[in-house]
Amino acid sequence: MATVNIGRLRFVWKGTYSGATAYVVDDVVYYAGGSYVCIQNTTGNAPSVAVNTAYWNVMAVGGTDIASLVGLTSGDILFWNGTAWTRQGIGTAGQVLKVNSGATGFEYGTVDLSGYVNAASGSVGAYGNAGPPRVMSVNIYKSGQSVVMSGSSNCNCNCC
Repeated sequence: MATVNIGRLRFVWKGTYSGATAYVVDDVVYYAGGSYVCIQNTTGNAPSVAVNTAYWNVMAVGGTDIASLVGLTSGDILFWNGTAWTRQGIGTAGQVLKVNSGATGFEYGTVDLSGYVNAASGSVGAYGNAGPPRVMSVNIYKSGQSVVMSGSSNCNCNCC
């Protein structure tokens, strides 16, 4: 019959990593700003994100404490740029969030809608006796090309 150690049914917090301590599976340590869980018994093999993955799995990666970022204001967006947390301040009215031209981050800007013409045709009304108002068809034109989105009065799905 197998012996079950009730004390090992969960992770065991061992505190800050020490190279002199013998760790067993499911021991958890703090090291270099992160938390790591032992996956193979080890002594003297420090945890790391890129090394000693035979002994440790990352439980939580440390990094810049978001609260320590300078200049945060209401409406900011925070994102990880690959090495650190970065803030993107809110844009101005009418701007949209988009990827910058180098595809390396975010920026606010405007969307060029010049050349687009929107035309609606058909009836506008409720679906049957209930439902939101709808337009029977919408045509969007740009540079001589069109996309037509149409509804149908014969639709019985209650979704359009």
